[in-house]
Amino acid sequence: MDESCADAHALLGYYHLLTGKHEQAISAGERSVALNPNHADNVANLACSYAVSGRPVQAVTHVRKAMRLSPVYPAWYLNILGFAHYILGQHDEAEEAVKLALQREPAYSDCRLILAAAHHARGRVDEARREAAAVLSHEPTCKLSDVEGRMSIVKDREFVARFVGLARELGLR
Repeated sequence: MDESCADAHALLGYYHLLTGKHEQAISAGERSVALNPNHADNVANLACSYAVSGRPVQAVTHVRKAMRLSPVYPAWYLNILGFAHYILGQHDEAEEAVKLALQREPAYSDCRLILAAAHHARGRVDEARREAAAVLSHEPTCKLSDVEGRMSIVKDREFVARFVGLARELGLR
């Protein structure tokens, strides 16, 4: 691997994330950003690594930096931002981020699930159920195992179990 290539380090970080090596993923992501601090996607990927590794404050900081670097950013940046805010218990901010993502991509199921969870956390169970139903309307074959699979990169397995349990409670099977 070319040690001076920011994208190579970003890809290595993604590989480490997929294989459950969170600290190595962060290390590779940080090296990528150090090599090219203005590469918005690599900064956002580092934010994702932080978010799923239990470092949501750093995730918010980095995804906001990525959004400044690329003002016309993709919806997945907002998914990371919403997820990090949800982990922090900042449900209003989580809702704001994922609603903006859903304006761009209405079928973005991960964002709908975060929105459902944020609604539920604030006692708005009917709204949470509507969002969970919207997941199924956009993705009729979505199962709880799909949700769990999408969250396979999240280090905190108890959090994943609670999130999947909430999805079950809200009507996903």
